[in-house]
Amino acid sequence: MAGAPWRLIPYKDGMISIDVDGGITIDDVTTYPFPVEISDAVISSNRLIVTWVDYDLRLARMACLPLDSPLTPGCSKGELRKNPASKMVAGAEWCHSINAEPLAMDGDDEIIVFALWEKGIYAIQPDATEVWRIHMINDPETEKLPRANEIIAIHVMKEVHVWTRSGLHIILDRNSGKEIARHRLPVEANIEQVFASKAGFLISSKKGWVWSSDGEVIIIAQKLRGTVQDAIHDGENWRIISWCEDIILGQPGKKKDELGVQLINRDDGWMVIDNQGEITPHMA
Repeated sequence: MAGAPWRLIPYKDGMISIDVDGGITIDDVTTYPFPVEISDAVISSNRLIVTWVDYDLRLARMACLPLDSPLTPGCSKGELRKNPASKMVAGAEWCHSINAEPLAMDGDDEIIVFALWEKGIYAIQPDATEVWRIHMINDPETEKLPRANEIIAIHVMKEVHVWTRSGLHIILDRNSGKEIARHRLPVEANIEQVFASKAGFLISSKKGWVWSSDGEVIIIAQKLRGTVQDAIHDGENWRIISWCEDIILGQPGKKKDELGVQLINRDDGWMVIDNQGEITPHMA
């Protein structure tokens, strides 16, 4: 991996590594298809669907990179500045300009769902065919709070689960986008991330609080020393990496020297990849 790790995505029998500069490493080959860092990425039907944003140029793109052939290096940020309108993504199956900041995205082999700031929520097929779109979520109870209605997480499961910064949880039909239910969780109105599993959800705030939930009520609340970097349910409990600390929910944490980036499950157990690219056992 050329740069510091940002995300590892399981793919077939291995991992696709994405670094903080937008480099994508597959089979030990690193390619930079984009002029800036990647803001979100999901795998769908042997394709890597990604978004990126250049805040200086006020540009945003969504692109689909086929994974059955080598990736193609893209333009540099300097080249993009010279001709921003014409620079799409090299080697992409499709690429679209998007007219608002992408907030959250998730998908599976059938559907990709994403949200755009102050625009709405969209569902597309892997070939970019639109399935449905709905207006941005409006919550009268929190409309006076800054960015309270901002979508901070989407999870594509049996239904589509959408979470806002204020702790509103909305469940949508994945085929139509129709709202099935909504639940307001009694948490502080500055949610940063929500992690999903078959066992439920883990909600985290910028102040270090985490809450486990079934989507309707809070089950466990715990204050951590720092914000959550990643979390995953191991079948029994939530494993968490916080600021230089490993945690199992409800138990004391174990301090780490480096900042953890992501939890990964290997044959030798649950591991943490840190910001130096080193892999160490979780809670060791």
